[in-house]
Amino acid sequence: MGLSLLVLAGQSLLSLAVQLRVYWLAVVGRLVFGFGGEAIKVAQSTWIVRLSDASNMSWRFGVVLSVSRFAGAINFALTPSIGAASILAAVWLGIVISAVSCLAAILLVRMYQVRIQQLKVDEHSAFPVNVGTVTASTAARSSIGSQLVLMWAVLRSFSGTVWLQFAICVFYHVGVLLLYQIASTLLQRTGARYSERTASLLVAIPAFISIVGTPYAGHLVDKYGHALDSILAASVMLIFSHVMLIAYVLEWVSSGEAGQAVIVVALIIVGVSYSVATASIWPLVPCLLPPSQVAIGYGVMASWRHGVGGESRCRIDDVDFVERQ
Repeated sequence: MGLSLLVLAGQSLLSLAVQLRVYWLAVVGRLVFGFGGEAIKVAQSTWIVRLSDASNMSWRFGVVLSVSRFAGAINFALTPSIGAASILAAVWLGIVISAVSCLAAILLVRMYQVRIQQLKVDEHSAFPVNVGTVTASTAARSSIGSQLVLMWAVLRSFSGTVWLQFAICVFYHVGVLLLYQIASTLLQRTGARYSERTASLLVAIPAFISIVGTPYAGHLVDKYGHALDSILAASVMLIFSHVMLIAYVLEWVSSGEAGQAVIVVALIIVGVSYSVATASIWPLVPCLLPPSQVAIGYGVMASWRHGVGGESRCRIDDVDFVERQ
């Protein structure tokens, strides 16, 4: 709930900054938003693990990620139109969406509190967070330095398999996030040179597929297993889709119907790959770590993903500007 409040506060500051045209306030708003937005994924993943068991965990992750994909698809489809009409309308709409998210978080906390009272158990008993001989309450009362030492000890205890899992997550998502970042510009500047609206709709294809594909893929993983095989298959599909997109950008295929078919098929493959990968990667963390280390495991994996993925997100405009210099 606290992280949702930070997201709402950050978006409100950003919208106010755009309205008043105050740059430093926009920076502060994005900073506050980042404190909430970057950590909320970790809390969300840990919450799913807390309320799931091995028989339905992948499906639950799939449902949550499906909602995220739906939001992404709507963003790709509507952002160009809203932005063209009014930037102010776009940023203030962000406040409305953040407020709905915050209200949902408050409702979720209340529902969980009611459930705990009905079961007549302590809130923390269903999810022990002991690390060694230090309990969660002890860690909360200790100094920041002690907590850092404790966290470092936990990180050192991670096996090579865990770090390999983190690396797989990072590099897979880099491939997808990089595509999302530059695909629209590529489609506008190469081949058939689509309009901004058409390019955005095409780029939204993977997100639309993931809305249905991710929960279904999670259900299959829960039922049949083979999560590692699924990740391998998803990685191969992603590579193949990138090769198809490269062929289109370099105009190895015509920009007519053949080129359109290549683009659509490539983006469909990305959607299928993304559905299978995310439904398999995130639920593996509780299988590799004890319950007391799941949250920090998700935190490390998310920080790697955002860090490396953020560095990989370049804009074509920036590249063109450097080349012109």
